[in-house]
Amino acid sequence: MLIQRPPRTIDPMRGPSEAKENWQASNGPWLLLLLFLAFRLNAVLLLRPGGFLADFSDYYYYREYAALSDRGLYPFIQLWSPYPPLFPWILVAVHRLSLLLVPWEEPQLWFSLILGFFLALADCGNLLLVYWLGRELGGRERALRAAAFYALLFAPFYTALAHFDTLPLLFLLAGLAALLRGSYFLAGACTGLGAMLKLLPLGLAPAALGKICREQDRRLSKMAAYGLGLGLTVLAISAPFLHFNPRLLLAPLAIQRIRPPWQTVWAVIEGLYGFGAAPGDVRDLSVLERSAFRGRVPYELLQGAFLAALAWRLLRQREWGAQSLVGFTAWALVLLFLTSKGWSPQYLAWLLPFIAILWPGWRGTFYALGLTALNYIESHLFYMLLPQERWLLVLTTAGRAILLGLLAADLLRLLSWQRPLLEQVPYLRPALAGLSVAALLALGCLILRAYSRDRASALPERKVAQRLGALAKEGAAVLFVRPADFQSLYPLLHRRFALRTLDDWAQDDGLLPRAAAQVASLRAPEIWLVTPQVRSPLAEAAMAALEQQAYRTAQESAAGFVLHRFIPAAALHLLSPGARFAQAGELVGWAVEKRQAPPELELTLVWRLERSLPGSTSAFVHLAGADMRPVVQADGPPGSAGASDFALDRRLLPLGTVPPGTYKILVGLYDSESGARLPLPSGQDALALTELEVRPR
Repeated sequence: MLIQRPPRTIDPMRGPSEAKENWQASNGPWLLLLLFLAFRLNAVLLLRPGGFLADFSDYYYYREYAALSDRGLYPFIQLWSPYPPLFPWILVAVHRLSLLLVPWEEPQLWFSLILGFFLALADCGNLLLVYWLGRELGGRERALRAAAFYALLFAPFYTALAHFDTLPLLFLLAGLAALLRGSYFLAGACTGLGAMLKLLPLGLAPAALGKICREQDRRLSKMAAYGLGLGLTVLAISAPFLHFNPRLLLAPLAIQRIRPPWQTVWAVIEGLYGFGAAPGDVRDLSVLERSAFRGRVPYELLQGAFLAALAWRLLRQREWGAQSLVGFTAWALVLLFLTSKGWSPQYLAWLLPFIAILWPGWRGTFYALGLTALNYIESHLFYMLLPQERWLLVLTTAGRAILLGLLAADLLRLLSWQRPLLEQVPYLRPALAGLSVAALLALGCLILRAYSRDRASALPERKVAQRLGALAKEGAAVLFVRPADFQSLYPLLHRRFALRTLDDWAQDDGLLPRAAAQVASLRAPEIWLVTPQVRSPLAEAAMAALEQQAYRTAQESAAGFVLHRFIPAAALHLLSPGARFAQAGELVGWAVEKRQAPPELELTLVWRLERSLPGSTSAFVHLAGADMRPVVQADGPPGSAGASDFALDRRLLPLGTVPPGTYKILVGLYDSESGARLPLPSGQDALALTELEVRPR
C-alpha cells in the first residue's frame, strides 16, 4: 500500500519573502561552516604559523616523535609521552600515511597537510558545537552570533595550524552537549576520548557530577552510565599497553609532577623564565623516576585550593541548566589555569569557545582580545624577539592572571544569576577598555624601544655605525653599495645622517655617469661611501664619481666594511692655485660655519700633505684683529693623509670672549719644536682666508 504525502501547503498568513528569510536563517550556520572549512583548509595548505618571526609550530616535534616508529620505537611501548596514548598513536598513523606519498622538497609537507586537514575538521566540529550550545542558551540568533564570534577569533585559527588542542577540545564540547541532552553514557565516552588525547577534558567530570546529583530521578543509573562511558573508553584505549609497560600510562601525570613551572606568575616567583619544554628525551625512561619539582611556591596547596573551590561551588550550585553547565565548566577551566604551574599559548583555545557561547558581544571581545594580545606578546615577542627583556614576561603573566581572575569572577556571578562584575560600576567597561588600549600602546612603545636597543647591540654592522657616529659630521651623506647594508644601518644612523643606496641600473653599463649624477645631487658638508671589503663594479664607479667631485680625506676599515670620507668641492672655497707652505703641504680649500649656541666658528680645512711630513709640523688658525694679533687661536696637527690623498682638518674657535669688531681668519703651518713658521711662495708666513664681523651679543 502506497502512502502518499499530503500536498505542501503555503500559509496564506506568511508571504514568500518571509518564508525566504526563514530558509536563509535556517541555512545560516551551514553557510558559515562552509566558509569556515574552506578558510581553515586553505590555511593548512598555504600558511605557516609564526609569520616572519619564526616557523613556529609543534608539527615539527610531532613528526620527529612519530618518525621514531621508523626505528621500531612506539609510544607507550618503548617511549613515554607527555600526552595520553591516543594522540601519539594518531601521530604514528599520520606519519605512516604520509610515507606512502612521494616526498616533496620540504619533507614536512605531507605530514603537516594530513594532520592539519584532520585538525581543521575537528575545528569545524567545534564551530558546530559552539552554535548548538549557543542555541541552547538563547535561540538561533544568539547561536549564530556565538558561532560567528568564534569563527572570527585568531587564536583558535592559529592553534589549529600549530598545535593539536582543537581535537581534545572537540570532545570536551561534545561531552557538554551530550550532558545537556541527557545522554550520560555518550558524555562519559566523550570525556574519556578527550582525556586520552589530553588531560584537560577531565574538567567536564565535575560538571557531570554536579548535574547528575541535582537530578530528581535515577541518579545512580545516570551516574553509572556516565562512569561506564568514561571507564570503558579509557580502558579500551589503555588496555593494549598494559601488556608492555603499564607505568608508561602514567607518564603524562609524572611529567606534570616533575616539570618546573613555566609562563605563569608562579614561574616568575621561582625565577624561571623559560617555556614549557619536555623535561628529557622520550626514549629515556629514567626521566619518569625523577622527583617532583620543589620550589618556593607550595604547589600542593595550590592544587588543594583548586579542589576545595571546585567542591565548594558544586555544593552551592542549585541550578544546572544550559547556562550554568557551560558557565561552570568554563569557571573550572579558568580556575585550573590560575592554579596550574604552567601556561602554554594553546591553552587559550580552551577558553575562547566558552567566551563566544556566553558573551558574544563587547564583554566577550574584551576578554578574548585581551588574553590573545597577552598570549602572543609573551610567546612570540618575548621568547623570540626579546628573551633578555624579562620584565616583559613579568607583565604578561601578571596581566593574564588579572584577566583570568576577572573572568572567573564574572563566571561566578553568572552561575549565581547576578549582574556581571563589569556592569556593577557605571562606565567601568569603557574605562577598562580605554585603560587596556592605553596600556597596550605604552607596552608597544616599550617593546619597540627594547627591540631596537637589543637588536642594535647584536647587529654585526653596529661597529660601522659607531665608527661613523664618531667620525662623520652631523648632516653628512652616507652612500651604500648594497641595499642590505642600508637597511641594516638605517635605524642606527637616520637621525644624524642622510642615507642613500647607489642605483645599480644603467644603460649600456654606464655606471659611472649614473653614479656621478647621484653624487652631484647630494647637498652635504661631507660624503661617506660604505663599501664591502670585496670591491664591485658599482663601488668602483661610485669611487670614481666621488673623486671627480670631492676630496677623499679618510679611509678606514670596520666590521668587514671600508669607510671612505669625501669633502665635496661644492662645499668648499677652493684655492686655485692652492696655498703651498714650503715643501710640507698645500691648503686646497676651506669652509667656515658660524654657530650661535654656543657662539663659535667651525673651520674646515682640506690639506694636501707630503707623505714625508715631519711629525713636529703643526697648523695654526688665528682669529686676528687689525693689528694681526690673535684674539682666539686653535693649534694642532693638520691631520694625516694616510691612505688618502687629502687630509681633513677641523678647528673650533670660541667667540664668547671676543669683543665686537672685524677680524681676519689666518691659517699657516709651523714647526712645533722650533716655533718657525713655514713660508708661502709670496714670502708671507700666514694666509688670510676671510674677514669676519663679530657683533655684540
